[in-house]
Amino acid sequence: MSRFFRDSSTENADIQENCVKHAVAVGAKSAAMALAVSTTVILGSCKAFPRFGRALGVSARTALIASPAFGFFFLDTELELNACAQRHRHMQRSFKNPSVTGQ
Repeated sequence: MSRFFRDSSTENADIQENCVKHAVAVGAKSAAMALAVSTTVILGSCKAFPRFGRALGVSARTALIASPAFGFFFLDTELELNACAQRHRHMQRSFKNPSVTGQ
């Protein structure tokens, strides 16, 4: 977290904690959607194309279903943490210099 927020004062600890909680929630939502889609696609493909299902072992099917979920979780969590850190830095600048706008 220290790479996102340069100062580690106690007043920023709550902001950091809220950013992390929100980022994990966003990541979990994306992972759930990716898991639902990948499960539907892979299991549907195994049913519709039996040769595809026979060609893949249990490990390959599990990897094809789980990998997108992990990928989306980590990607969206990281993107949300970066966005939160940018919002936090912008707010700090705007408090120091009231002429800074959101444009």
